[in-house]
Amino acid sequence: MADVAKAGDFRRENEKRHAVRVMLPSGLAVLLAVPLDGLRLLREGVLILDKLRIATEHEVLSQLLQESDAFVNRLLERAFVQPRFSAGGPTAEAIGLCDLLWEDFRFILCWLHENILAEAPRVDDLGECQGVKSESTMIQ
Repeated sequence: MADVAKAGDFRRENEKRHAVRVMLPSGLAVLLAVPLDGLRLLREGVLILDKLRIATEHEVLSQLLQESDAFVNRLLERAFVQPRFSAGGPTAEAIGLCDLLWEDFRFILCWLHENILAEAPRVDDLGECQGVKSESTMIQ
């Protein structure tokens, strides 16, 4: 009987195939990988930003800020391969949000945005997919 794969196995395989060494503006060298559910995360982030933009009540705005904080932590936890990212703050094995400069954070978001959209299949008027990457970047 075959073993059932666990979610962590898929994540590790994705990281092994798609991790890219990136130098952040602060000089920190990290390995980043596009999360498997990158398009869903991108859409979720856009929806949160849209809600924040139109929120007027203080109570609603406070709730949305907490939601956006949780979103950012989930996104960074999935994107960081090495070092790992810890939403609870820095540890011996992981960095926290306080370890990143604003320029680093902005760079990571732009990198994720570009790479998530680059991996998304395009559908032309005839319904054929275009722009699908067939090769992956391996960890060197």
